[in-house]
Amino acid sequence: ASFDDTESAAAAKPVTFAGLPEIPEWSDKEKATYEKESLGFYLSSHPLKEYETIFQQIRSHRCYEASGLRDQTDVILAGTINDIKIVATKKPGNSQFAMFTLEDVEGPIRSIIWSEQYAKYSHLIKIETIVFAVGRIDQSRSQGESNSGNFIVDSLYTVEEAIEQLSRGLSVTLDERSHSVESIKKLYEILRGYPGSGTLELSVQLQNGSTVQFRNPKLRIAMRSEMQQRVVELLGKDSIRLLIVTPKKNNRNNYKQWKR
Repeated sequence: ASFDDTESAAAAKPVTFAGLPEIPEWSDKEKATYEKESLGFYLSSHPLKEYETIFQQIRSHRCYEASGLRDQTDVILAGTINDIKIVATKKPGNSQFAMFTLEDVEGPIRSIIWSEQYAKYSHLIKIETIVFAVGRIDQSRSQGESNSGNFIVDSLYTVEEAIEQLSRGLSVTLDERSHSVESIKKLYEILRGYPGSGTLELSVQLQNGSTVQFRNPKLRIAMRSEMQQRVVELLGKDSIRLLIVTPKKNNRNNYKQWKR
């Protein structure tokens, strides 16, 4: 064989490195974590992408948008916690408060949780923790700059806790053109497996364009993310919508009570 033939054969043969173990490919979450650590931003995918549907149904604003709202506006935000700074106060009992950024797919907002609330929710204030946060916008330190308000946090919830405590029920829509009688039977079997106190509103879109609504006060459901995922798999992601509780303000203008 000629030198050229030998060189071509060598080029075609895959290169291997002795001693290197076979390792599985990183998951999307791992890729996002390493991208953030090395680059300072997410390159391939954002870790919050899979939660966007839930975020849209519960939050009142996106984080960056909320930072430009008027002073003392009540908001529900969602995202990941980062850049945490724990500060000791001069109060007796080693009390502390925390400052951090809450970040969604469009950007962050500077957030503060004072000592009383920090003592209650400190277990959730960890790097990359995904939370829903209830509170108000503080423009007292913004000095007239746009999108520079702080977020004063009153309550923190995990995604599962937010679904249970910030929603009063579920609205399900069936389409006569794409959902069969069998789909309705399967839907009923799913819902009856999650008894609870949540309201169920059912709408059926008929082929003639009209909509028929049903509500059975005896059928109450538990608000669980697992249940919602099963309904989405059966009917499609556009078939469900959370029914969000209405905040009832107290004298401090905070979300302290929830009117169902």
